[in-house]
Amino acid sequence: MTVLFINGWGVSEGEARSAFCNAFGSVDVSVVQPGRCWRAEASKKDADTLIAYSLGAFLVLREPGFVERFSRSVLLAPFVDFRAESGRGGKVRSAQLKYLLRWLSRSPLEAVNDFRERAGFMSAALSALPMPIEELVWGIRSLAEDAVDPEVFDGARGIIGGCDSLLDAEVLRKLNTNLRVVPELGHELPKLLAEARGFL
Repeated sequence: MTVLFINGWGVSEGEARSAFCNAFGSVDVSVVQPGRCWRAEASKKDADTLIAYSLGAFLVLREPGFVERFSRSVLLAPFVDFRAESGRGGKVRSAQLKYLLRWLSRSPLEAVNDFRERAGFMSAALSALPMPIEELVWGIRSLAEDAVDPEVFDGARGIIGGCDSLLDAEVLRKLNTNLRVVPELGHELPKLLAEARGFL
């Protein structure tokens, strides 16, 4: 199996590779960070399996034809709208995202590590930014301003944690009956990847 992995916001490429190694052992994985050029970077990679996580899954859903080139695909912690005000499964308020944007401009590493800690999706703090600051800002602006048509989401194969602090699994399950809810999981990439191993 060869994998193209579209990463989530605030997760370094090294962390993603380590999580893959722990979940799948020796697997051929190409990691693409979720920035403005993700689509162009992904198009350079050859793989038979697509796995996309969080913001990465959101970006893939915004390009509905993208998954057609893969024989297998699974979205981890996918969503159609990150903003709590939309009522479509996101738990993060727009005001929180705007505050995070301001914090990123003042102290980007502190802002990223605080978000990671509050969301509980990675265990250790970073000592360096996982992406250039302009790409991190672009990602949060995408979450604050964009949404996916629920019709595109319906039918996509995905896994979400029932204890996710960022997403409401039950609301998202109503939008997509193919979504597998794992009650004891949150937004943690390593645990979601371990679950995906049996899903592919």
